[in-house]
Amino acid sequence: MKLENDIGVWEPQEIVYTASDIPSYSYLVLEGRAKIVSPGGLHLSSIGYNELFGEASFILGKNRTITAIAGENGLTARLIKSDHLIAKLNQDIFLSALVRKLETRLSNSNDKADVLAQGMRDISQEITTFIDRINERSADGKLLIGKLNGLVKEFEELKMHFGIVD
Repeated sequence: MKLENDIGVWEPQEIVYTASDIPSYSYLVLEGRAKIVSPGGLHLSSIGYNELFGEASFILGKNRTITAIAGENGLTARLIKSDHLIAKLNQDIFLSALVRKLETRLSNSNDKADVLAQGMRDISQEITTFIDRINERSADGKLLIGKLNGLVKEFEELKMHFGIVD
């Protein structure tokens, strides 16, 4: 990252921060995009112009739970210190409680998505292994292989849809 005043510039695919890092800033996107990826490799979302990311760690008082990566065209973002964000939230107890609740739900949702993605990877691998073991000379085996191949294709489409990377 190149840093000038409070503006960070990341090259395409450069890591902004990694899951388990201690948070130092939140980020307001000025140009480009940031990819948000679970520890298991699931693409959770993409953050673009005028959107904030990295704030959940401060609000929830936790280390980073996801990895942020600069998008295909890089990323330019304003780095926002935690005390600025916390001061704003402390001014309004209702807003603070609402934001904490939403951040907790988002974190829980990310965790569940990662577990489901891993389950899909496991099932896909088991189906592939099973197909490889079936005796293709049997008529029933060929029919079953056709059906299982269809399931594998559906799983692959779901994996693409959810951004699951093997």
